[in-house]
Amino acid sequence: MKIPAALIRELSPALLRPPPRLTVSQWAENYRVLSSESSASPGCWYNNRTPYLVGIMDAFNDPSVEIIVFQKSAQVGGSEALLNILGYIIQYSPCPVLMVQPTIDGAESFSRERVVPFLRDCPSLKERVKTESDKFTMRDRVKRKIFTGGSIVFAGANSSASLASRPIRVLLLDELDLYPVTSTGPKNDSGDVVALAIKRTTTFHNRKIIMISTPKHALTSRIAKAYQASDQRRYFVPCPQCNYFQVLQFGGKDKTYGLKWEKDAPLAACYECENCHALLQDGEKQRMLLCGEWRATNTEPYPANVRGFHCNELISPFRSWGRVAADFLAACHSPEQLQAFTNQTLGEAWQEPDETVADTGELRARAEDYTKVPAPVKIITAGFDLQGTYAQAEVVGWGPNFESWGLEHAVFPGDPSQPQLWEDIDRFLTKSYARADGGQQRIFISCFDTGFMSDQVYRFVIGKAKRRIFGIKGVAGFHKSIIGNPLKNQYSRSLKIYPVGSDAVKQLIFAHLAIEDDDGAGPYMHFPRSYPPEYYDQLTAEKLLVVKKGGQPTRRYKKIRDRNEALDCRVYARAALELVHADLETCDVLDLVQTGELAPAATTAQRKGSPGSAMEAIIETMKNRQRNAGRDGRSFVNSWR
Repeated sequence: MKIPAALIRELSPALLRPPPRLTVSQWAENYRVLSSESSASPGCWYNNRTPYLVGIMDAFNDPSVEIIVFQKSAQVGGSEALLNILGYIIQYSPCPVLMVQPTIDGAESFSRERVVPFLRDCPSLKERVKTESDKFTMRDRVKRKIFTGGSIVFAGANSSASLASRPIRVLLLDELDLYPVTSTGPKNDSGDVVALAIKRTTTFHNRKIIMISTPKHALTSRIAKAYQASDQRRYFVPCPQCNYFQVLQFGGKDKTYGLKWEKDAPLAACYECENCHALLQDGEKQRMLLCGEWRATNTEPYPANVRGFHCNELISPFRSWGRVAADFLAACHSPEQLQAFTNQTLGEAWQEPDETVADTGELRARAEDYTKVPAPVKIITAGFDLQGTYAQAEVVGWGPNFESWGLEHAVFPGDPSQPQLWEDIDRFLTKSYARADGGQQRIFISCFDTGFMSDQVYRFVIGKAKRRIFGIKGVAGFHKSIIGNPLKNQYSRSLKIYPVGSDAVKQLIFAHLAIEDDDGAGPYMHFPRSYPPEYYDQLTAEKLLVVKKGGQPTRRYKKIRDRNEALDCRVYARAALELVHADLETCDVLDLVQTGELAPAATTAQRKGSPGSAMEAIIETMKNRQRNAGRDGRSFVNSWR
């Protein structure tokens, strides 16, 4: 059928008209719908809610900008800005996209929890995203989204396979400072994971690379380094009183600007103008943000195609100035909490204190005259380290705010391959310690390092979980948790070995050693006069150094003295505390002992038994299962069920 010419003339303009030229922020204003799963205020997106995000999003539309860097605090909307850029790409600029999260599991979680609701609730995107055929597994559908003209792949920085072998035009690097130095897998020799990802954009002349992260440590922060190499834009807002444009900063008690509050009333904090010193109330913040603007502050040469942005929680509409002040007061007594405040609230990289080794003479001078368990102690833990001709242990009491008291430093001479050493240790674990306020208290939980002579340690700890005697294994890396999920081993069904983030715990210990005020409000470390001088040498036998790995600076603790057993024992004692999830504000271990909830000590007859008897029973059970494999139609594999 021939279409009338008049109808063609009438319809052609509408059919052939190109899509409107929108920026990312304009697209968000017109099409973005916030999901209830990720927003406290679901519904239409309004740029005037977070006006500082407009400049960051619209940098994507500037053809002269190739790299966008956003160094940020928490609670400022960085992830929502990334989603808006994704939405704009799907609807107006389709192309291959790669989004990288710190881990492959984190990438899948981001896809399920943030991207899926985002695509579902934006009507303009729902029809453009294709549903993949049934031949793809559910996990494949989570890791990849196909849309007309392009796709989004979600990858983990810890997996080289997920980063390689695909050309992309837009690279989104989220939480950059949590990336490992090198990825794992068959291509883990490829060097820096960020360089590996950026390599995938080489073939596109109009590529875009977006880096977003909360910074971590100054010496190794990727996002801080990238921001320093940009034009270093900061969001300037005007004072409602004098119209002076300034960057909102935390300030401090010695500064004539920044957050100010009356003693004991941090929630009523206000902001003192840097110019006229007017005290501005939190209710004036939104008006200041609407009139704000991004200004480049870098006076040094920088690449013209790199645009950097930095902001902190002081400009966030989701956090009041009073809450920021209260968070600071809660964090200032603990080094690790102060670091979190610096990173998460101020958006600044944490500058490590001078890592000179603590003076052992000063530590010995801090020793105190206590011979009984101090009254604030709520729980007692022990850490054991095994050497070739002896074992060493420290018993530590813990109180509120992780304040600690060394109670006993013990050395057990003997051959670890012989039962006598283990009998001495077993007897030691049944000791009771007199409390200063009356009564007795015992070791609640103990951890043994399995990194040396593992089989001997396995033989001792197996079957003793009811007595809270566990094996652990130290793992390197500052991003590791203090205690992780049990490691797999040949006796996994009967023996749980827990990984310990030794670097992270050592960082805590050295930070606590630096605390000089024994005010009860922080994790001050107490030592008794009974500790020998060599204990302090061993406790401070390592130093934090920055070394190159995969071409990137990374932090490592290195020995500066031959013996470091005291440090290792303290690490394991701290890990034991984490293993029981003790609430040091409320728990009372004395009550557990008196009510019989603490497992009874081994009898003398049990201690005289062979330390390997439990292990031998397990091995015999395994052999029996192997011998019975194949009977009753079951194989060795499914006979374990």
